[in-house]
Amino acid sequence: MENFKKQNPFELQDRQLPTIISLITILIPIFFSKLIKDLKSLLKNSYIFLLIPISMAFALRIAYKGFYSSIFNSSFDISYFNIMMPFLITYLTLDFLKKPNPKNAVYFNSHI
Repeated sequence: MENFKKQNPFELQDRQLPTIISLITILIPIFFSKLIKDLKSLLKNSYIFLLIPISMAFALRIAYKGFYSSIFNSSFDISYFNIMMPFLITYLTLDFLKKPNPKNAVYFNSHI
């Protein structure tokens, strides 16, 4: 139980960002959720509002420990950036499919 008190999710999150910034990054998306009109805007806003706290935590870690230590000495887990990838990939896919452009299309030659 003592280990859980030191390693609980709230304590671990508080090590990444100050509590006030964590609260702000939770409240701001709630306000902006009223502006979402369609799936594309939902995906874009999800990507942005996941990117903000992760980028802020990464920048703070770089400021405290330095870039090299943050990346190579495991001061920051860069896999957190993967959290937003499904939203980005889906958004870009929908954007690509919605605006077909022959210059961007891949054509396969059926003649061998």
